[in-house]
Amino acid sequence: MDIEGLELDVYSDPHNGYPITQIVCSPNLKYVATLSEFDKSVVLWSINPNQQSLQYESMISIENIDVGSETSTTFTVSDDGYVAIKLHRLNPRNFEIYNFKTAEISFLQVPYLHKNISHLSFINDGSLVMVSTKDHKAYVLFPEETDDSVKWIFQSLIELKNSSTLDDIYITPKGKLIFFKKATYEIMIWNLKTLLIEAQILLDWCFSFECIGFSDDEELIGISASSSKLTYLYIFSTTNGMNLSTRKFLPNFMTMIALFYGIRV
Repeated sequence: MDIEGLELDVYSDPHNGYPITQIVCSPNLKYVATLSEFDKSVVLWSINPNQQSLQYESMISIENIDVGSETSTTFTVSDDGYVAIKLHRLNPRNFEIYNFKTAEISFLQVPYLHKNISHLSFINDGSLVMVSTKDHKAYVLFPEETDDSVKWIFQSLIELKNSSTLDDIYITPKGKLIFFKKATYEIMIWNLKTLLIEAQILLDWCFSFECIGFSDDEELIGISASSSKLTYLYIFSTTNGMNLSTRKFLPNFMTMIALFYGIRV
């Protein structure tokens, strides 16, 4: 389904009339969450695949939302309608998980969880992945639902040794944790379900790292790096780190398309 082709359900003032400044989709495109930095509100929309439209579900206003930066994420939405949001506070932690269907905060049963989370993202099995670059750890939480409540249970942890708060972090819908270590020009790829390192990729120090893109099946990773005149595109396998292709381009923007008809850039 093409998310760009969706129509928005007509609803008066979903963010109290303010513009939408951030948008995220759930891993399997069942929900979209929008945020307005102006009134600090988050709106949940359900996706109707038959009518190619978004339908308003609910809105929550949170005064101390952390709107994020280039090295962190602000909020994420799951396929079950949960939204995890970063907050401007440290006690008891700098985020909360909201059930937008009931407008309630979910209970966390997570020992030794670092209070300062920099990145958070739901993946396609319903788990919530959180990274603390200051604590050099990645946490995976899983929801345990009862008839009237849900609590998030600690599932696993990954030690991110030698990581830095300046490293670029990526969490993919199918459960890969990828970060670019700027100090060594190295890309590490973890499988969050097996907790194993799948690939380590060393980049050329002579180029400036630009961006990363993935194929729809997450089997390929495209890495854009630039020199003074050209942009270089490297295609690697995410399962073994093998360099499959290298090309030179004048453009400096990259995206992966047409998975089932052969990957295109």
